[in-house]
Amino acid sequence: MANAEATLRAAGFTTSVGAAVNSRYPKGVVAGSSPAGGSQAGSGTQVVLYPSTGHKPKKDRGRDRDRDGNRGHGGGDGGFDDD
Repeated sequence: MANAEATLRAAGFTTSVGAAVNSRYPKGVVAGSSPAGGSQAGSGTQVVLYPSTGHKPKKDRGRDRDRDGNRGHGGGDGGFDDD
């Protein structure tokens, strides 16, 4: 999460962390974002990062969706973690 936040801030975005979500990704990895990774957004736009709980959803069909309905890592945010 720290790397994702630092990268986004360096690119001119503000960040916040939303509620953790169940996903197929390891605990602490960004499971999704709003706006989704790969989207276009202006400098200063707030990006909400949703960390993974590390627990798979009960009805995991092999493709996770974040709170905005985006698949996987929020459309390509790289799955940053605390390393």
